[in-house]
Amino acid sequence: MRKSRLQMNPNFARAHGLHVCGDPTAEASRLETAIADARNSGHLRLNNAGIGLLTNEIFELRASLKVNLSMDNQQSAYQHTEDTLTVVDISDNDLITGDFDERFTRFTRVQKLYFKRCQLNKMTVSLTCLEFLKILDLSGNQLTAFDMNLLPPILHELNLSSNRLAVISSSDESATIQLQVFNISHNQLTHLNDCHISCPDLRVFRCHQNSFSRLPTEFLGASTDNKLESIDASYNMIAHTFDLSRYRSLKTLNIGMNRMTALPLIPNSLLVLDVTENRIKDIGALLPVSDASPPALIELMLSGNHLSEIDGSTVEKYSNLQRLDLSSNKLKNLPYQLGLLPKLRAFRVASNPLFTFKRSDVESNPDEVLAVLRRRAPKREEALHSQPSSILSAFISNGNSIVLSAFHHQGQGVRSSLSLDPLVRSLKANPVIASKITNKLELHGFDSIPGDLISTIRDVSNISLSANKLSLVPPQLATCPRLVHLDLSKNQLSDFSPLIVGDLLWANTIELLDLGGNCFTEVPIEVLAQLKCLKTLNLLSNKIKSLERCTAWLPASLVHLELSENQIEDMEDLVWSLALSCPNIQVLQIAQNKLKKIPLELGLFLEGKLRKLNLQMNPQQAVRHAVLERGCADQLSYLKHRMTKEAVLESRKRLVTLQDALQAEKQSLSLSNTVVKHADKTEEIEGFPIAHTTNQGASNQSIDSSERLASLKLIAECKERIDDVQQEIDTNFALSQAKRYALKKKIAMERSQMIKEERKLGLRK
Repeated sequence: MRKSRLQMNPNFARAHGLHVCGDPTAEASRLETAIADARNSGHLRLNNAGIGLLTNEIFELRASLKVNLSMDNQQSAYQHTEDTLTVVDISDNDLITGDFDERFTRFTRVQKLYFKRCQLNKMTVSLTCLEFLKILDLSGNQLTAFDMNLLPPILHELNLSSNRLAVISSSDESATIQLQVFNISHNQLTHLNDCHISCPDLRVFRCHQNSFSRLPTEFLGASTDNKLESIDASYNMIAHTFDLSRYRSLKTLNIGMNRMTALPLIPNSLLVLDVTENRIKDIGALLPVSDASPPALIELMLSGNHLSEIDGSTVEKYSNLQRLDLSSNKLKNLPYQLGLLPKLRAFRVASNPLFTFKRSDVESNPDEVLAVLRRRAPKREEALHSQPSSILSAFISNGNSIVLSAFHHQGQGVRSSLSLDPLVRSLKANPVIASKITNKLELHGFDSIPGDLISTIRDVSNISLSANKLSLVPPQLATCPRLVHLDLSKNQLSDFSPLIVGDLLWANTIELLDLGGNCFTEVPIEVLAQLKCLKTLNLLSNKIKSLERCTAWLPASLVHLELSENQIEDMEDLVWSLALSCPNIQVLQIAQNKLKKIPLELGLFLEGKLRKLNLQMNPQQAVRHAVLERGCADQLSYLKHRMTKEAVLESRKRLVTLQDALQAEKQSLSLSNTVVKHADKTEEIEGFPIAHTTNQGASNQSIDSSERLASLKLIAECKERIDDVQQEIDTNFALSQAKRYALKKKIAMERSQMIKEERKLGLRK
């Protein structure tokens, strides 16, 4: 007997927004759903809807619009029409016509228009009437030519990538477009000589994977010199050099996989330069155009070229260089100045005929190559005595302040006794310079930090002591009154004991505290209790096992909490701590721990400010991993709907109990010199009170715990009765007018009772 083909239950498909394969109504159903959503949200999303022909109902949303003006209408949401849509997405549809439909100009207020991969082969419709259009995406089509005069002047972003463009033209040479991002990559363009349009606000220009023989500087010339930030012209046939030194805001330049024989002239502001796989023979063009400010270049990729030597005098001027790739060239020797670059962290020199170095070091141990170069450097005794420290990289001017950076390269060839004492003596001898160091102090690679160094420049706002070998926090850190960011990551710290004694002068200014990559076994609550403005706390990759003690001490200003890669087994106390003390929490990361259970009470933050939640890679089994991979709102919604009404009420009671215990503990520890009179102010997150304790006068004396519990219980019961009656009104269409009036009167009475109890608790004025 032949088995019949299995088919999806139509009711199941409709309930879950699915469509049965082969169903002739599937396309119509998608279209109806998209149009209904567009009326409510103002976003028409028909991407990948299987549309071959654009019907009139897409462009006439007003035609079948129905408005309910009855008194019983509970949905008063604004209904959008074709002239109020802001986003239109028709991507991934095989349109039969092959031309841009003129009816899209009816969307007069559209701001974002996506027409990706729709088999377009021509564009003849003018969009100048779309006065609000800012993003136009026509990528992945089959366009062979494009007229820039079809675009509205206010357009900010244009994506023409992955087409078959051979010509981009503009008939009106006086036209101006406010383009900021222009992407013409993956086409067949050889020039932009016919494109005379002006783009004075252009910031990002991408033209990679084309056939340009020279960089279209004529087009870029229309951009204001100080706005262009990024150029990607890789994978072309560019052979002629060019001058970009006047673009003072340029940060990234990628011209890899071309045919250039000389480097272009670059501005001092450039941060990343990629010229891999070209025919470069020397780096003389890298010499700074002006010595007024040091070059900012931090990444230089020169692999796959024809370099036979490196000019040491050019290299030493790039003191900020952090990454240098010289692999696959023809280098036979290296200048010693490479070994003296203070910030160089990533260095590659493989596949070069460097016969004066060990082949194994050249291929796989470039740090040893740098150590050899440092040993080859000439001895300069006078310089060693005149400079405060041989590892002091630079004093970098930044407005009216100075950034002080010092790096100790670990490895062979560097003296193990190297210290910061000469630097401290120099700063003490030059108090004017020390007083100007107010921006940042950056010290890496040391076993210890002299306390006098911090005391000398105590006015800095940003201190980074990461990647050292500190086992104790320098106690002088407590004396920095203007400290905003403190980075102590990647050390060997296990506690904050030196800072606990005495007051922290930065307790009211610190906003970021980074303690990641240390050896903390518990949250340092003694320090956190003093921080009133802390927004970001990073405890990533420590050895924290328990969060029990943190319940009372997380600062109310906390926005971002990072606890991933620890050994935490239970986070229930953390949830209550956030509910009690942290109304502004937005990011909570607790992945890669040993959590055995995820508290359902976390779902009650659904309507709060929490926007990012990461609970992945924990051994708990109650919540599926597929749920934890979703967005924050979906995870919280899942947890919330697994709670019963009784559990919600119990959560309220527990929160009040914890709050009273918190107040008692703070008073017993004498954290305040006066008796604090507490009045509870709560924010409700879907029935979940977030409490804050504030000082108030005698007129607002707090009621005792038993009365508070009774009032909270009564408020919860009133809300439940209101919800039940409202549901009966909404679902029972057979109610008479008299019965409906009686039910609404009952709601009013319950609401009056609830407001009375809320005022009693001080929740409502």
